[in-house]
This record gives sequence, structure tokens and C-alpha cells, in this order.
Amino acid sequence: MKKKLGLTVYGIDGAKDALKEAKKRGVITKLGDVSKSLPYEDGYFDFVFAGEIIEHLLDTKSFLNEINRVLKPSGYLVITTPNLARVDDRIKFLFGKTPRHTTPIHPYLYLHIRPFTFDSLKKVLKLCGFDEIALRSHIVAIEFNNQKNCFYSRFLAKIFPTFGATLIVRARKI
Repeated sequence: MKKKLGLTVYGIDGAKDALKEAKKRGVITKLGDVSKSLPYEDGYFDFVFAGEIIEHLLDTKSFLNEINRVLKPSGYLVITTPNLARVDDRIKFLFGKTPRHTTPIHPYLYLHIRPFTFDSLKKVLKLCGFDEIALRSHIVAIEFNNQKNCFYSRFLAKIFPTFGATLIVRARKI
């Protein structure tokens, strides 16, 4: 985004190594904890991207209220998060199996505190002062036992984004 659009890009993270890498790429970085107050003034940003973070936070409303605070009026937020209601998890649930995003023994997804469906994310976004909420997904994925036996479709993700593996949600600050 920085190179293609000529934007000034800011990043906040709790991992110093991630910040070092971002700084090499021209990002203005800050060490911080997004579960607390963001270290920016009110109305500072036109656009905020929160990728694969909201599912790790206990207090979703505080996080979204902070983003709302640092956005300019009519600013945009884009959030990405794994979809609790992806098509293969829906099928697993019907057969009494644990959806992958809620299993405590998954190699890394056990770190997800609060999984989302589009409906639950949309409701909390509205509650926190956002509208014009739009959904996309990049791929519908159906994994059978392991990742060697999979079905992936970008086409189905365009038609049925609520079945997609990842929720990509855009919302405008009211």
C-alpha cells in the first residue's frame, strides 16, 4: 500500500521483531498493546487495517471503540479474521465434531479467544459506531482430515462470502 498508493503507513505491535521488519519496509512503528488505549490522537487516521487480531482480544468493544476514536469522521476500518462459520466447520458441527477455530488442541488456533461469524462481527461494529458494513472472503475451503485433501474455490467465496475461510470486513465510521 505504501509504494502503490504513496501512503504514510503506521504500525503498532507487541512483537519487537515484527516492528523491526515493518520499519525496514518504511512503516512508522510503535511498540504497544492493542488491547489497551491506542497511542494516537482522536481522528488521526483516514483508514485503519486490523488484520487477524480481533479474535485474540477479550474486549472486542473496547478495541473497536478505540479504532473508532482514532479514525477521522467517515474513516474506514478493514478487519480480517478467521470465519467461525466457514463451510467445512458448519459441516463438522452438524456431525458433532469440533470446528477448527474452537478446538483447544489446534497447533495455533487455540490462541483465538473470540471467534466470529459475519453476523456477530457486524453487530459489534454497529454497536461501536460503524455502518456501511460490507463482507468479502478470499476463498471457500473444505479440508478433509488434513490439508492434503482439500477443495478451494475463489468463485464460491465471491458468491457466498459467509462460507469463506476468512472474513474480510469493511466498515465506515458514522
